Amino acid sequence: MNSFASTTLRRSFELGNAGRSARGVKGGVGIRAATVAVVLVVTSTLGAISGAASNIGTIQTVAGMSQVDAVACPSSSTCVALGRYPGVGSSSVGNGDLVFADVDVASGKLNTDTVIPGALDAPSNGLSCVSSRLCWMISSPSPGFPGLDVFGLEVGIGPTPAGEGQSGWVPSELSCGSATHCYVAVTSGTSAGVMPVKDGVPEPVIVIPGLSGAAQALGVACVSATSCVVSGREGSGGYLGLIVGTKVRDVSNLPSTWLNEIVCPTSSTCVAVGGTSSSPNTSIVATLNPSNAVLGKALPVKGRDVELDAVACSSAESCVAAGHVTPAGQRVSGAYVSFVKGHIGKLVEENGVAGINGAGCTATSKCFLGGVDSRGNIGAEFEVTLP
Repeated sequence: MNSFASTTLRRSFELGNAGRSARGVKGGVGIRAATVAVVLVVTSTLGAISGAASNIGTIQTVAGMSQVDAVACPSSSTCVALGRYPGVGSSSVGNGDLVFADVDVASGKLNTDTVIPGALDAPSNGLSCVSSRLCWMISSPSPGFPGLDVFGLEVGIGPTPAGEGQSGWVPSELSCGSATHCYVAVTSGTSAGVMPVKDGVPEPVIVIPGLSGAAQALGVACVSATSCVVSGREGSGGYLGLIVGTKVRDVSNLPSTWLNEIVCPTSSTCVAVGGTSSSPNTSIVATLNPSNAVLGKALPVKGRDVELDAVACSSAESCVAAGHVTPAGQRVSGAYVSFVKGHIGKLVEENGVAGINGAGCTATSKCFLGGVDSRGNIGAEFEVTLP
């Protein structure tokens, strides 16, 4: 663990010492309503071909959590989740205060949540764990608005502010290739870029070259301290590029395909989720090699009006992709699908969840998906098991 983790982070309070119960979480899909959070434990087996689900578990309330945004699993026994307080019916908590919580893998329950002091109110799905104890996160003023703060999170201890990023850039994703080196995918106007973060301190943005039209940076995934892949949209398609130190190079255009999020379970394999501009739009799960900017095998996800926003892997050949479906004339519901040994499983729609924003998997094939309950403004987190 680096010096920042062993000194600065240990000055923060322990989980539960804030004197508040769990109160909330942001996300890409959300509705104002009640202020009771839930932990929805689902035991499922995602087959390599069928991906059939089974047995929705008992809903367990976690008072006040409004929405789960991001999930990561730094060890086989612990995952962490980011979210925010709704700020409804409470005079002691401001609207949108961020929350950091441990998830006990054995039980699927969230441990006592901790308010992140001084955090801007939108996690932006930026959470990356670099060891079993240390994670980094980003927050912004509100989804889609410029601004960036970086926080260090020591599992079982709590969060500490680290640095403030270059103004004018909207963050979308964070990935760390080591305990001290991270990159953030950022967008400003029609420009896309990546913001290096070293020891929690953001550095000047590196603008991605060779893009045209209204470009966005959506996903970033690192395999080392100085080697990452970045993706996003431009025009009706997208792009892929390599981050090598302080440069983005080998940018390749994807005329009709874009990638929303990328993870790299190994140094030679990355998995991404996104879509195509075919009619109707089709969601995809794709593979790519982080040593180049060439998209590998991309498989369509069968199912009406599905949008995939999150992906997590327990190994190079065992992943889960998640998001939401919006069938015409019907309410939004959460959805997930397995991607095992090159095969896409059957799309599973979870009507008890209005959308899935984040996913994290342990090496033992347990995955936790986080989003918002179908009743609105109620956090939902549930478990799936990969084969």
